[in-house]
Amino acid sequence: MQAADLRLVDFSVASLIVHNPGITSRQLCGTLGMLPSNLAGRVNGLKKRGLIIKRPHPNDGRATGLHATAAGAALVELAEAAATELENEVTARLTASERKTLIRLLQKVYLPADTPQAAIARNVQRDAHSCGAACASLALFQYTSSPTVPSVR
Repeated sequence: MQAADLRLVDFSVASLIVHNPGITSRQLCGTLGMLPSNLAGRVNGLKKRGLIIKRPHPNDGRATGLHATAAGAALVELAEAAATELENEVTARLTASERKTLIRLLQKVYLPADTPQAAIARNVQRDAHSCGAACASLALFQYTSSPTVPSVR
């Protein structure tokens, strides 16, 4: 994330916004297991950097949808490429089948099937790329945000 000048949590937030245009802060909180007060600072920081913008939600006048700017989408693309490169380096000794198994098992451990995080990860996997950066980001965020055992809230 150094190349993109993003902290891991900022990468998680920005990546989810890029792959889910119009996502609300409430949805992000639920997906990442963050408190609204913690997310607000992340969102404001990304907005100040010109990486995201807020727009009125089309279906809920009380909510605001979050959208990536062109600069935000480009930065997430750069960060995802760096994360994918790192994943490839770390898993270089694995066969393609072993890598798929590893990703599936990590998802099972960190993203139980009945959570919003798993649903987002499946959408990102289907729509964007092979699980890769976004799933790893969610799993790593859960791990690093917990002082003891990683868990999905």
